[in-house]
Amino acid sequence: MNRKKLLFVSSEKADLKLTGEEHQVIRDAFPDNHKDVHAIREAYVSFRELFNLLENNQSKIQDIEFLQFSGHSGKDGMLFSSDASLNQDGRISVERFKELISVYPNLKVIILNSCSSDYIGKQLRELTHIETVIETTGTVYERDAILFSKLLFQKLNNGDTIRQAFGKVKISFEIGNIQKEERGNKREVFGRTIKNEKFPWQIYVKEGSEWSLTSGLDEKKEEEKEQTASGEKTISQIKNLIAQAKIKPALKAMSGLAENQDDSDMQNTILLFQGRYTRLEKQYNGGVLSQADYRIELNRITHGILSILDDMEEA
Repeated sequence: MNRKKLLFVSSEKADLKLTGEEHQVIRDAFPDNHKDVHAIREAYVSFRELFNLLENNQSKIQDIEFLQFSGHSGKDGMLFSSDASLNQDGRISVERFKELISVYPNLKVIILNSCSSDYIGKQLRELTHIETVIETTGTVYERDAILFSKLLFQKLNNGDTIRQAFGKVKISFEIGNIQKEERGNKREVFGRTIKNEKFPWQIYVKEGSEWSLTSGLDEKKEEEKEQTASGEKTISQIKNLIAQAKIKPALKAMSGLAENQDDSDMQNTILLFQGRYTRLEKQYNGGVLSQADYRIELNRITHGILSILDDMEEA
């Protein structure tokens, strides 16, 4: 059964007494038997443990594509739980966090439910595979952070895209469509009263992206049905993948076709293109290539792949 993998982590500290409630909100929204979502929740997470969670939850069927972080953050970086074995106090720079996210291309949505996380979000937006970032522009009340998660997940569960869900949550906060007791009478952060009543969250959505809990799942199920019926993707289906900019699965499907046709020359050619595409993504995500140079090389690879498909079609 195909379900989207969502990862929720918190760097729970003594001064963040309410993050346990946020985990409960997530449990309520995404129980173990949720039909569309496999939610992974971890508290007191160190940076090394976050890496292990991402690494250990890769799969051929569904990788993690949604990550939410709750904790402390700012322009200088993020605060994870300390890691005594590595003699680390938990402070991680923005550049280090971006480097981690860059090597997991299946990640599409990042929510930074922590104070002043917009600088971190701005850096993550530079990664080509990140479609949506929700970040904050200032201090966030602890109880408001929990309520934000609760309302957002409710809207997503109802079928809204993440852009629609965010918009509805923003309106709910701004027009006061929330019971006072839900937000709490004490307007404090870390025991300190503050006066910031501005809605601190903002959203970035890449043009053409409309992520939702169910987006892609129906298409994946249809693709599996087609593969079960025919044993492999047709050239027409592979061209459709390329039209959707899904180069990696297109190359994988082409390799399967060439293998079934016992065409070793074609297999070697496809292998070269797979290597070129992997290097291109690594160079761009690592900041080595400009967007213009990335587009030029991507177009060359795409044209080369289409040329191979035309040759396979004629054969």
